[in-house]
Amino acid sequence: MRQIDWDKPLSDDDIDWLRQAGIQRIEERIEENRQRFAPDEDELDDEADDETDEDEKDDGLEDMTRDQLKEMADDKDLTYSAKATKAELVELIRNSYPQ
Repeated sequence: MRQIDWDKPLSDDDIDWLRQAGIQRIEERIEENRQRFAPDEDELDDEADDETDEDEKDDGLEDMTRDQLKEMADDKDLTYSAKATKAELVELIRNSYPQ
């Protein structure tokens, strides 16, 4: 028989097994386990903030033309190959940002 550790979050496999085992009122126990180990609102807010931070990193370089990127690189006195691709210019400019 499968051993279920109720002192930690149930895995999807545990939940599937429990549902198939025909145990009475198992849905209530599964829900209690989920509630017990659900992330609190602060953790969810932190995760949402992390995703927002990633979105804010969109600097619009991807939308610029190669010529616009070359002009921007020139304005920043960055050195690049005359044959640099758009992707290479984007990377060069992003790497020039202060960390």
